[in-house]
Amino acid sequence: VLPTLLIVDDSPTIRAAVNKALKSNFTIIQASDGEEAWNTLKKNNDIELVVTDLMMPKMDGFALISRIRTDRGSPHLHSLPIIVVTTLEDANAKLRALLSGANDFITKNTETAELQARVMARYKLAKSLKEREWRQLAGRNQSPAMPPKPVQTSETLPAKNTSTMSK
Repeated sequence: VLPTLLIVDDSPTIRAAVNKALKSNFTIIQASDGEEAWNTLKKNNDIELVVTDLMMPKMDGFALISRIRTDRGSPHLHSLPIIVVTTLEDANAKLRALLSGANDFITKNTETAELQARVMARYKLAKSLKEREWRQLAGRNQSPAMPPKPVQTSETLPAKNTSTMSK
């Protein structure tokens, strides 16, 4: 079973491009705006990583990130890795996203191979931190709510892929 990733973007073209780039390593769920993404996250505890745009209708990516990071009713969301993929390249947008709680920031003209590598690296880091936390809790004879799922992804990334998501 592959880990589940939520792609949030109002552009069907970008969602399709990210889906194509990541589908060999993740089960993909898609949302067209932050509000739909939030409702999906609240209903699906299996989502292990979010890839979101910033500029969207209803609820933008900044609000989605803030809501994920501040919601205390869903503990699994607080540490969920969030990667921003956007056309905004200005330093203020990047800083605002990172201060809101995003873990990484990628522009939509990033090469597919880099997107794949950065998403996989962020996923593996989050999984490793969860496993360490679980071992620490187990060592103190405390039972965590759920042991982490094992990492089961294909490790095949293209040697060189110069396509980008914006094409």
